Amino acid sequence: MTAVLAAAGGTSLALLPDDRAHEVAPATTDTRLVWARGSALYVGGEPNDVGHPVLALARTSLGYVFADNQGRVFSYVNGSVNQVGATSAKYPRLVTDPSGPLAGWVESGGGQASYIVVDLANGATWRFDAPAAKSSDQDQFYALDSHTAYWDDPRGTVAVNIPDGATRVVDTTRHHPVRAARGKVLLFQADDGARVGADFADAVRLGALDGEIADGSMATISPTGRWVSLDADQPAVYDTATGTRITMDVDGRWFATGYEWLDDTTLAMIAVREEDPKADAELLTCAVPQGDCRPAANLGPWQDLEGHAAFPVGEKLG
Repeated sequence: MTAVLAAAGGTSLALLPDDRAHEVAPATTDTRLVWARGSALYVGGEPNDVGHPVLALARTSLGYVFADNQGRVFSYVNGSVNQVGATSAKYPRLVTDPSGPLAGWVESGGGQASYIVVDLANGATWRFDAPAAKSSDQDQFYALDSHTAYWDDPRGTVAVNIPDGATRVVDTTRHHPVRAARGKVLLFQADDGARVGADFADAVRLGALDGEIADGSMATISPTGRWVSLDADQPAVYDTATGTRITMDVDGRWFATGYEWLDDTTLAMIAVREEDPKADAELLTCAVPQGDCRPAANLGPWQDLEGHAAFPVGEKLG
């Protein structure tokens, strides 16, 4: 998703005035779609004022977590906003499994970074100290899949069971970060693009990548682990069992990328019809593996999104 904003020429936009959060919400044809603009969290097109600018947003089974411009992390559950932690204000990254109540992030203070996991169902919090050299500005808490957390460790990429802390190493090379995890399927960033599997040694290479997954790029895996969508200028959706690319029909749009699975066969995409900063950004819902996409919401000129809007990918745009 960040690719479309980078195409704006790297322009950094200030946060919108507070009154922008109360503007009329775009209509949506799918009530499962969620996004934020200013301090308004749109759930199915309905605005909910959360009282803080939303820079990074992630979905859980109970509600949402978001980070503001001061690095404060909040939960939004049943209409109630509560601060649950703090993370990097500059590079917030929130990780969740949308099918469960856990949320995670990196917190630093006093020269020591920690991996934090919070259960939004009961408020239980787990803190795991990171290696001394780690910083909250480093993207080291990779993913959550049910009660398994993935992050960096001196031994490599590790899978940590929550809550008992039992750990196993899933990549001993320390050169293949996990970009997504769901349904016990991991997406590893590799020199030749990306690989999917339970661990790197047995992972399947995704075909015809042509370098489409870059350092730090996001990716999203469907709930059962069957499909994966990579961040790219054009849809990059793959069958995780075979590595085969799925053809997606976005009706000639200049840019379109999948960012969230609404169910195991429905992918939400953000798209732009033409290469023009004033062109409208759209949300699409796409059927996989059929490849059919339909417009679901119009968000207005895409040049206005960076610094103003957030989508449930756990990171800020741009």
